[in-house]
Amino acid sequence: MTPQPQRKNINVLIIEDDFLARKNLKMTINRIYKNIPGKINYNEATNEKEANDLIKEHNYELIILDGELENENHGRNILRNLDNLQKQKTIIYSNDLKFCEEGKQEGIKSISKKPIYQPVLEKLIKEII
Repeated sequence: MTPQPQRKNINVLIIEDDFLARKNLKMTINRIYKNIPGKINYNEATNEKEANDLIKEHNYELIILDGELENENHGRNILRNLDNLQKQKTIIYSNDLKFCEEGKQEGIKSISKKPIYQPVLEKLIKEII
């Protein structure tokens, strides 16, 4: 009898203030991982406080951060609150080139301009997970 592959749950935090963008990110991630055993557990945050609370409460394999939340500093503040391990698991996307540069300086390796297209997102996620 061939053993079944071990199921692994993947915990994902999407920090995005736009409902449709969050929905599209989840659909894209689901398409990417449809053939991988396990369950994807999503948490969503729409602002800095929600994001920081969830980051403190949970361990994530993937964090996706919109650099342009309701206040231009919220994405920066969230980024600064991540520890080094969390930064390695984070994808940031933004049209704010200064924010993207700050992300690089903070140790984020997965950065994209908006909008983030499926092939780009898939490549970035596979580098992390």
